[in-house]
Amino acid sequence: MLSTFDGKKRQLESLQTGRGVNYLLNEAYRILGNPIVMFDTSYIMLACAEGVVTDDWLWNEIVTLGTFSHETIDFFNTECFIEAYAQSDVVALLKSDKLKYDRVNGKLFDKDGIQLGNINVTACQKPFEEGDAKLIEMLCEVLSVELQNSEFYQKIDRVYQETLLNEIIDGKIPDNEIVKTKIAELYEELKSNLYIAVVDTTQYEQTGTHLAYFRDLFRKLQAEYCYYIHLNYIMFIISTDHPILCIERKLSKLNEFFLRYEIYAGISSSFHNLLELRKYYREAINALNYGLKGGKNRQIYRYDNIRIEYFLNSVKETADISTIYSPVVFLIQEYDRKNNTSLLELIYIYLLNGKDSESTCKVMGISRDVLVSQLKLLEDIFEIDWKNGDMLFNIFVSIKMLS
Repeated sequence: MLSTFDGKKRQLESLQTGRGVNYLLNEAYRILGNPIVMFDTSYIMLACAEGVVTDDWLWNEIVTLGTFSHETIDFFNTECFIEAYAQSDVVALLKSDKLKYDRVNGKLFDKDGIQLGNINVTACQKPFEEGDAKLIEMLCEVLSVELQNSEFYQKIDRVYQETLLNEIIDGKIPDNEIVKTKIAELYEELKSNLYIAVVDTTQYEQTGTHLAYFRDLFRKLQAEYCYYIHLNYIMFIISTDHPILCIERKLSKLNEFFLRYEIYAGISSSFHNLLELRKYYREAINALNYGLKGGKNRQIYRYDNIRIEYFLNSVKETADISTIYSPVVFLIQEYDRKNNTSLLELIYIYLLNGKDSESTCKVMGISRDVLVSQLKLLEDIFEIDWKNGDMLFNIFVSIKMLS
């Protein structure tokens, strides 16, 4: 006589593939005796066993809302569910004294070993029995095959894209026909001017747990971009027919959200070939770090706006640049020291703001009359010609390199 485990195992082995994910979930529900829900790596529900009535709030939340809420993901993190699941090979038993029922989570993979999604089996109709974890692991294998041939696979094919882009960024991209095909598919969705944006959410959320949540939230705010996760950042690719002039206007909905929740982003310069993503990802990171170190006076930082400063800092680290300093800068610096003035700061702010008097007065906290008199002082004492672009550029660059 077959044991209960062997009987269930034989029933799972006899399941017919090719009849759809819903069929398999319903049959597995009948065999295992507990309901099953399938969701992708962003906690978006794909399918679930039908006809389930339960008082388990986690089950009811995902089948009602189609996803888990931000608060629920916080709960998963607090209870170490995410850590336990991440460390498991395929299945993980998740228990908490704050939940009425235990549950088992299982991972679904494609043929290349890339995780496509998850299932959750909740012991809300009968306690788990010995061997159930092994049976759920078997079910994961069957569902993984079925998933790749289902209507859902196209929805979660972005998982492969994310892995591919991460490999390009990490310099690990294999040279094979599969990669070339996938890149070609990506290109079909993209326009001629590409930008990579890198978003840091750690000012809002210190654990980094919610990257998938934020990725999908950003997608809802501005769905025209492709969002992915790399390390502890969310990145997204912007593609346009024309170069971007005002990034805040282009990313208006995201920028508004970033401002509300202290989230910051760096944007690369324009490029045209996805295989160069590694280089431009670094640009975006450099722009982001520049903004985070520079006082966080805005939410989005463009590499185009820090290109000169980044170059100068690189040069400072590798060459003797003292010979290109403007001597006027040291004279002004000495004058400020002796007379307790701030002329060097004033000329820098004045040039930084394109010689705009109103902006300079606002930053320096001085009146227009004071500004005019100090500019005249600089002109008379140090013979600064406000119409000489080369002189002003040399002064501006020198101050930047000395700061």
